Amino acid sequence: MLEWLVTNTEWMYWTIPSGIFFGGLFLTIAGMGVWDHYSPNINRKGFLPIETSRGDRLFIGIISTIAIILLWLAFFGQDFLWGALILSAAWFFVEARWG
Repeated sequence: MLEWLVTNTEWMYWTIPSGIFFGGLFLTIAGMGVWDHYSPNINRKGFLPIETSRGDRLFIGIISTIAIILLWLAFFGQDFLWGALILSAAWFFVEARWG
């Protein structure tokens, strides 16, 4: 199976960080599916102006994290990328908890 995977994906440029990122994204989505199966979701309204489910908040958090990092790169370049990571992680937590 591993040989088939290597043969059929050699056209893609995979690095260790990109593999970890997409593997983590896949595991997060799979984990949300299992969580929703065993604990059905209840939509709620937080500080966001819409009623959201856990999956909605996860999606909004992922998209807004991407936006924060891209804006950081646009304004500050590659200087102190840890700042972008800290800011986006804090926003993701606030949005997922109270959003």
